[in-house]
Amino acid sequence: MAANRDEIDRLLREGLDLYGNDDVDGAVRAWKRVLELDAGNADARDYIEAAGAEPARGAADTAHDRRDATLLEEALALAAGGGLADAHALLEGGLRADDLDLESLAVLELVRARLLPAYRDRFATGGAPRLAVPAGDLARYHLPAQAAFLVSLCDGRTPLDDLAEAAGMDEFDVLHNLGGLVDSGLVSIAS
Repeated sequence: MAANRDEIDRLLREGLDLYGNDDVDGAVRAWKRVLELDAGNADARDYIEAAGAEPARGAADTAHDRRDATLLEEALALAAGGGLADAHALLEGGLRADDLDLESLAVLELVRARLLPAYRDRFATGGAPRLAVPAGDLARYHLPAQAAFLVSLCDGRTPLDDLAEAAGMDEFDVLHNLGGLVDSGLVSIAS
């Protein structure tokens, strides 16, 4: 470990010497070797950035790219096979875990757009959502924030059509969360 640290220090100094002698390419090569030994080395990244070059992509960056590609492939396969809800859950999970790349976000929006008509059809009868369990029992369900807020609006009097406006959420999020609440038996729709 100490030998590794010594090599990193030597390469950082070598890069600075090369940079001072106007050999920017040589300096950047030395600092990129530092990143091969220690992908998170802030000094090497700072020096490379100051030299106007791009830092070497480390193993963590490559693993993140592979995870995004795998996630996207799985979501596309699910969506193509009719598993829109599963594709949505997979992409939403990826979004919470880390920022998705632009392509994954685009697929997420397409999945949401294809799911919305199904949610509209499901709740086309209108009605007023109301709690189907005692309010005191809700704490044990550990609801996500959006779902918990939506539950607070399910009073049996507010029509479904007014819920999105009252919640300040977009229509998809209201219907998606409401579907989960109805499926779990926490909320019912009074006609």
